[in-house]
Amino acid sequence: PPDVGRDATTGGVHFCQSITKVCIAPPGHEPREWLRSEALVAPYMKSQVSVVLAALSVIGAPVLPEAAKQTGEGLRILCIGLGGGGVPSFFAEKLGPHCQVDVVELEQAVVTAACDAMGFVPGPRLRVVVEEGAAFALRVAETAAAEGREGGVYDAVVIDAYDDEGEVPRSMWEGSDIASALAKGLLKKTGLVAINFLIEVDLWPPARAYRAALSQRGCSLGFSVTTKGGGNRILVQTCGGPPDLTSAEVLAGRLRSAADAIREATDCPFDMSTRAALGLELW
Repeated sequence: PPDVGRDATTGGVHFCQSITKVCIAPPGHEPREWLRSEALVAPYMKSQVSVVLAALSVIGAPVLPEAAKQTGEGLRILCIGLGGGGVPSFFAEKLGPHCQVDVVELEQAVVTAACDAMGFVPGPRLRVVVEEGAAFALRVAETAAAEGREGGVYDAVVIDAYDDEGEVPRSMWEGSDIASALAKGLLKKTGLVAINFLIEVDLWPPARAYRAALSQRGCSLGFSVTTKGGGNRILVQTCGGPPDLTSAEVLAGRLRSAADAIREATDCPFDMSTRAALGLELW
């Protein structure tokens, strides 16, 4: 079937555009349209999945099916912000049945646009909730704590949310429900939070906020990478993981090695190893 590149806005609401590559099937096929999850169009999206998965592998999370079999645990990822659905679809489809992805999106209009015009197809392992992201995260963490699930809920929380002005809402990191959720066990004991910022944003305030929120949960390395083309930086704060990641050089080497293994195992069509450690800085 043919591929069609699409971008979409939600009429009357000032959202940034999202871009996906959509596959259109012959009549009678269901679904009729679906996005090609491996064909992430925006450069930052390739960097986002590369660094998140490589970092999870480095700190010991069960990224690939073999690791999941050894640990007896699946991989759970929370994406705050849907956009066109490319990044959460990549996680769910490329990693396989041991990976469960939850997406929380503030605007129903975005979900409708993603499903109707961008080829996004939710499913049992790719669920979407329409709710404010920080409030959802806090509710999930508090429910887990009330039920005695001390091991945490998600291996990774991936935040890709912007307001009308093109800024990441401060509620995603400062004095917010997100911080409370992280402190109360939103992440598993070995996990990470990753957030996509524009290149000019000072990363010290969010880096400090995440470290403080995870201070009682085994907070470890925080770092950032730059996307190809230099338009964005992705801040990553980890908890748990090996104690011998003592320098940027050591971390970069392990990220590249992990990314190579993930690319081979998932048959990913783009270079993950370069993106996983490009312009790496420790915070």
